Amino acid sequence: MSTEASNSLRKLAKRLALACGAVMLLTDIYLGSPSNSEWWLMIPLVLAWQAGPILLAAACAALSRTQNGQIVFLLLAGLFVLVTGWTYYAVLTSTSSTAPIALVFTPIYLYGAWLVTVVVAAIFGWHARDIGSA
Repeated sequence: MSTEASNSLRKLAKRLALACGAVMLLTDIYLGSPSNSEWWLMIPLVLAWQAGPILLAAACAALSRTQNGQIVFLLLAGLFVLVTGWTYYAVLTSTSSTAPIALVFTPIYLYGAWLVTVVVAAIFGWHARDIGSA
């Protein structure tokens, strides 16, 4: 794997994570009540819960030593972006008062998918590190 391709995949993973975090923060500000002081205390926790799977997948892509691992984790991060975006769209366009609960439960499935991918990556050696050169 060329180091140029590897560096471009790492940069892409970092940009994806930053962009998603910013969009989620802005959406949470739009959905929440910024005039309430307790809301500002809860928003970092809610944002970390919602953006966590995307950030984990992007971090795994950035830290992976193999091109297969980088590609798999970038695709996973992209899938998480699509699922999260779809969830946000559904919440914003819904007329139901219980729709925002999807923002709480969707990350559970995304964390599960990330965990399964990490286990598969460990089995196939996509995340392998050369311990002898450290």
